[in-house]
Amino acid sequence: MRFTNIIVLCLLSIAVKVAKSEGKGKGKSKSGADKHEEIASHLEAWESWLKSSSMSMSVPTPKPQKKPAKPVVPTASPTPCFGTPTDLLKILSQVSTRASLLAPNTPQHKAYVWLSNDRVYCYNDPKIIQRYIMALTYFSTGGEGWTNCGQNATTSACDTNKCKQTGRFRWLSTSSECLWCGANCNVTNQCITAIDLDSINQTGVIPYELQNLTILETLAFQRGTIKGTIPATLGNLKELKDLDLNFNNITGTIPDSIYSDTSLQQLDLNDNDLVGTISSKIGNLPNLFFVQLGNDSPSGKNNFIGSIPSEVGTLTKMVVFTANDNKFFGPLPNLSKLTSLEFLDVSNNDLTRRIRNTNWASMPNLQYADFSGNKFSGSIPDSFGSNKKLEYAAFDHNDFTGIMPLQICALRLGNLKNLSSDCSSPPTPPQVACVFPTCCTACFN
Repeated sequence: MRFTNIIVLCLLSIAVKVAKSEGKGKGKSKSGADKHEEIASHLEAWESWLKSSSMSMSVPTPKPQKKPAKPVVPTASPTPCFGTPTDLLKILSQVSTRASLLAPNTPQHKAYVWLSNDRVYCYNDPKIIQRYIMALTYFSTGGEGWTNCGQNATTSACDTNKCKQTGRFRWLSTSSECLWCGANCNVTNQCITAIDLDSINQTGVIPYELQNLTILETLAFQRGTIKGTIPATLGNLKELKDLDLNFNNITGTIPDSIYSDTSLQQLDLNDNDLVGTISSKIGNLPNLFFVQLGNDSPSGKNNFIGSIPSEVGTLTKMVVFTANDNKFFGPLPNLSKLTSLEFLDVSNNDLTRRIRNTNWASMPNLQYADFSGNKFSGSIPDSFGSNKKLEYAAFDHNDFTGIMPLQICALRLGNLKNLSSDCSSPPTPPQVACVFPTCCTACFN
């Protein structure tokens, strides 16, 4: 209706102008002029009515209809900074497989969904990868069930005294991942240098994507129920100094790649379910000072076999070496060069032969030495008598013979509080002659 009125109005306006024009033309009689004026007057009346009518008869303009967007999981509104979930998927596919990112309930998918709703880093910031890997670590090790500083405050307390590194905030909080409990970053560029979690009910598996934290120095998941194998990709962490996975349920062998982490100082794998041998390539780790491969609790199931490589005797910085309760066999390598050694435990294996090939006097800081439960033979070396700091020495349940050296007995007047050997009778005489209790504090047969 409105458009029809406008057209008629335009035509009437033209007609009015023409009528007025003709009324003023040359050669027109007065009566003709009057007639034209009358027509113009009628036309103007119609024009006025149509104008008022056109204002009241409006037709609503239809609104444009938007096409429904295709469903995207997870959903997020794209912005110049963050982009779309598809953009994020492309970025994360650089470190995790696309299939794992899209498969429901995988740790990778959970981390992807969480990060798509996170707004700490723009997608073009390289730190987005770091934040993803930290979130992935959380989900991979059962973060939803952590007993300390998990995301959910209703199910997880956050005792900052249990946070071993500088981080003190809950995981997956809006704070920087450098500040999450047990995490630490360097000052220069805020890159993760440590992940250190202990006794917070860690489960699940260790994600292989940790290899992308290229300057990681400490990786510690202690006293949990983590299973699966040690990712071979950890061998790509050239700055790694401390690998501490003790008291878990980790299976498989020590990956050969670990022996290429030349910065490694601590290899703490005791009380797991590991098998296999210790590679001679351990000699490629000159900075090692702390190695634990044994079992100290009833739940420990490590079952290493083979010999203790002679290359262990070249690790001159060694302070602690334990390989107890395994199936190691053969002779103990010459350890004379381990002049910093303080703690040695090779008990309960199948080790044989003499231990006199080592100059035990070369270890002035030796405090603990446990050789019990093997098949060592020969006499007990008197060179132990030079270890003035020695507090514990166990030689029992072996094939040692002879007399406990007087030099060792003399240490009982100092720091040596526990000294055991096969000094019980029968048989008569005992395998090892040692006066109880003034010299030996425990005798076995």
